[in-house]
Amino acid sequence: MLLSPLMPATRDDFAEASFRLRPGDALLLYTDGITEARNDNKGPLFGEERLTAALAATRGATAADTLAQLCQEAAVHTGGHAGDDTALMLLRVAPRS
Repeated sequence: MLLSPLMPATRDDFAEASFRLRPGDALLLYTDGITEARNDNKGPLFGEERLTAALAATRGATAADTLAQLCQEAAVHTGGHAGDDTALMLLRVAPRS
């Protein structure tokens, strides 16, 4: 409910899951604006697989650098055409030193 205030507060059919982030792990929350991004010629979607691969390629980067890289890859894919709003939020747990 936190991410969608338009959903009724009484909705209770969501499954709960818990997990632990460890040093070096990242949690990416995103809107469909990035996965459904395509160029103005209606080419292929950026997609979840491409997003997953792009995120994996940032292993060890800071959260800010990771977000910048993901946005850059989406922009390259779309040729700079933004057809939908895109929001990304990343939590990266610092690696142990």
